[in-house]
Amino acid sequence: MYFWIPDRLKKAPYFERAANKGLTKEQALQKLSGKGLDVQKIISVRLGAIQGNPVWEITFLNSKHKYNYVSISFDNGKEAQRILNV
Repeated sequence: MYFWIPDRLKKAPYFERAANKGLTKEQALQKLSGKGLDVQKIISVRLGAIQGNPVWEITFLNSKHKYNYVSISFDNGKEAQRILNV
């Protein structure tokens, strides 16, 4: 089981998912590789949430040594957010 606990419980409830009901870390990385992005080095892959929806947050460097962030939905594998060239 995975649990997501918000910073402020009064503003948002916690939620949970069975680990086998969503994407694995490896599956999230496979989704990222299928996007054709310039990925040179993976910095981190961790669970997070965007507007109450669980995601895999993937941080990586591109060939210009710029940070990039892509969030992949834990539930369905769709891209939830993309921030490039920071």
